[in-house]
Amino acid sequence: MSYLSVFAVAFIVSYLGSIPPGSINITVMQLSLQGHRATALYFAIGAVLIEFIYATVTVLFAQYLSGNEQINNYLHIVTAIGLTILGIYNLQVGRKQRTDQNKVRIRKRIGFGKGLLLGLINPLTIPFWLGITLYLQRSNWIQIEGNYLWAYTLGLAAGTFGLLVCVDLMGSRFQKISNNRFAVYQLPGLTFIAMGAYYFYLILQA
Repeated sequence: MSYLSVFAVAFIVSYLGSIPPGSINITVMQLSLQGHRATALYFAIGAVLIEFIYATVTVLFAQYLSGNEQINNYLHIVTAIGLTILGIYNLQVGRKQRTDQNKVRIRKRIGFGKGLLLGLINPLTIPFWLGITLYLQRSNWIQIEGNYLWAYTLGLAAGTFGLLVCVDLMGSRFQKISNNRFAVYQLPGLTFIAMGAYYFYLILQA
């Protein structure tokens, strides 16, 4: 397994995982629509920097847990359940019309610092990346030992940043995409449920 393959897997997973509308990509979209593309870019850099830190801490935690056989076994079960619940949650959210997207207030002078702040108050990425990392590792799609850790976490950060750059460039087009309930919520929800089911299968086969 090469560093490039680990980076590529992390990039793709992170890019796709960042598509569902949230406070960060919606803020980038609104800045873009207001004509503040450079500000949106600095905002994205700040938010991604925090996500990189969160992702690194998460992977280190996953490594620690993997070293304990008993905890590792329980963690596999928790991961399978977590992925399934995440999938069901996405399906439920997809059935409801989001009303909070327009509540994000944007000031003209918002940038790197605001991105750092919004990234800090978005710690839900930690359990998300923990579950995804354990799944990818168990499925032998990635390695996180040694320098592979940096290839993986850099891939995660690059994937998120790549999506935010696309949001900045697309502007109103991303707004149309975000209104597609199936693509944004239902498809990821079904994918998470399938991942959870497959993970349960791997646990039973062990």
